Amino acid sequence: MMKKYFILCIIILLAWNIFPANGSRSKKERRNLKYSVLADSGFNVGHIGATLSEYGNVQIFDQNGTLNIWQFTPLIATCDTCVYNYWLDAGTSDSTRFIQDSSFAADTALYGAFDNSYSNPPHPPNVLVKTTVYGWGGSNYVLVKYTVINRDSLFMNAMVGTETISQNNEFIGNDTVQYIDTSNFFDVYNRTHVGIELLSGNLSSLGSFNYLDGYQKDSLYYVWLNHNTFDSLFVADTMGSVTITSQAPQGIKPGDSITFYYGISIGSSLADLYAGLDTLKMRYNGTYTGIKQNNYFTPVSYKLYQNYPNPFNPSTTISFNVIKQDHVSLRVYNILGEVVATLVNEVKSPGNYSVRFDARGLSSGIYFYEFNSGNFRDVKKMIILK
Repeated sequence: MMKKYFILCIIILLAWNIFPANGSRSKKERRNLKYSVLADSGFNVGHIGATLSEYGNVQIFDQNGTLNIWQFTPLIATCDTCVYNYWLDAGTSDSTRFIQDSSFAADTALYGAFDNSYSNPPHPPNVLVKTTVYGWGGSNYVLVKYTVINRDSLFMNAMVGTETISQNNEFIGNDTVQYIDTSNFFDVYNRTHVGIELLSGNLSSLGSFNYLDGYQKDSLYYVWLNHNTFDSLFVADTMGSVTITSQAPQGIKPGDSITFYYGISIGSSLADLYAGLDTLKMRYNGTYTGIKQNNYFTPVSYKLYQNYPNPFNPSTTISFNVIKQDHVSLRVYNILGEVVATLVNEVKSPGNYSVRFDARGLSSGIYFYEFNSGNFRDVKKMIILK
């Protein structure tokens, strides 16, 4: 009787592995088990959350802790059988932890270092990938920094890219991936938008395909990294999307490194993504100077003040009043009505605020700034004179 029971259990287990539950990703789940027992580090800064696993996987969550991006990881290729990737190579060299890093005036930062020790013996290319994820309180965006170090004794001509696997709004499958032309930006959407943009250079290709166990092979990664085109729109099946981006090859001397940055934003609309990424780009470029709250009085009405000085070069200060806790946006437009800067896009408590706008990257001319909070809206004109 016990023998029959044992055999029956074996049959059930085999059937479970052969016929996984609908929508499951068995290989992904197996890899997930590998690091779920470890202490993943993460943060939630108000409108976005991020974790960095012990194997270098960045996951993105919304403000409620709902998973939206299951995997965001780097790819480094030196030949058609030499591609560093998360699935087959990534091991931990320096455990994930919070660090004190004031770069970009970030409020919090996660750091970890990863190599190809998971493939035993280590499979080329011989690299160390240092990953830092930066966050800012009240924002809907994070900044991901990758530093790739050549640990080989020979010169390395490396093609770098990223691998993104969706799990949008905790739903696997039926998401869409849209590449926004003339930019380094793509949007993964299924009930929620997640925008991912290369900030430190230009993409050379972007391709998407349906998730399928077994695609994780160096030869296939190499093909996608050399896709040499941009898929403008991809609609995934029930297994969800995988998106591969790449940049032009870069030379790395022995012991030397290259660094590249990605911005990730989340929102209920593309407009939310653009606003978040616009602010993040200002931080990345060093032109964002922050917003200051003045607690000298409690305002009784909404008000947008004229910027001072005006005309100005290169910076000016814009002040406004908020009378109740609500979402506040402050955007700058050119004369064609195009958004050139998003200075504020977050929830603010009652108070008087001022923000410095640095326009050194803009040409002389007339611009407009728009303030929105609750049902209040006001627009004023300002002049850049260089």
